[in-house]
Amino acid sequence: MRAKGPGNVRILGAGEISGGIRAVRLRVWGAGEVDGDVEAERIRVLGACEFRGEVASRDMRTCGACEVYGGVRARFLRATGAFEAGRVEAEAVRAYGAAEVGGDLVAKDDVRLRGVLEVAGDVQATRFSARGSVAVQGLLSADAVLIRLHRPSHVGTIGGSRIAVRRMSWHRRAIAALLRRRGEPMRLVAEAIEGDEVDLEATAANVVRGKKVRIGPGCRIARVEYQETLAVHPEAVVDAQVKA
Repeated sequence: MRAKGPGNVRILGAGEISGGIRAVRLRVWGAGEVDGDVEAERIRVLGACEFRGEVASRDMRTCGACEVYGGVRARFLRATGAFEAGRVEAEAVRAYGAAEVGGDLVAKDDVRLRGVLEVAGDVQATRFSARGSVAVQGLLSADAVLIRLHRPSHVGTIGGSRIAVRRMSWHRRAIAALLRRRGEPMRLVAEAIEGDEVDLEATAANVVRGKKVRIGPGCRIARVEYQETLAVHPEAVVDAQVKA
């Protein structure tokens, strides 16, 4: 059922809207489908919704399963559960669960992830914080990058001012080892990592560049290029060390 009020559009239960939406508020409670572009000051999804077009909103929050065939432009985006979009442009992004972006993910401010993030393009943000699993095909670029590994992760290239990768705590690692008989090791794999301050654990990379570099336990790095300081943990492997 679809209900409309002054500046409001609601889908209650199950419903479909054709021709797009321009409204102050859009609410989907249940299962909804929108065929066309959407412009709304506020979007709330509780349940499941498919947007078969572009979505523009000042404040978009979803809980459940949301799929946007086109791109999302929002000042604030919060996705809880399963979220998919062709691309995302926002000031701030919060994702809790599983988020998938078919193109680039760009945030003027910060990106915070708890769960799984897959991006087919690049990620750009001022601050990037993730706890879980990250798969970025292109460049992950932010002034501050913090990744706490709970599952194997892959990034093409990481660039920033301060970059830190942390492995999970020892008891979480023990539980994960019991549950995982086969599969990838619990580490981040990247082609290159470059920043002013680089602090890595459980990371495999071909090259790491930085002013101050720490290579922690569980790392395997083919080449480290540093300008000021380099510390290598006894449980790490670095094939080549070069002071620039």
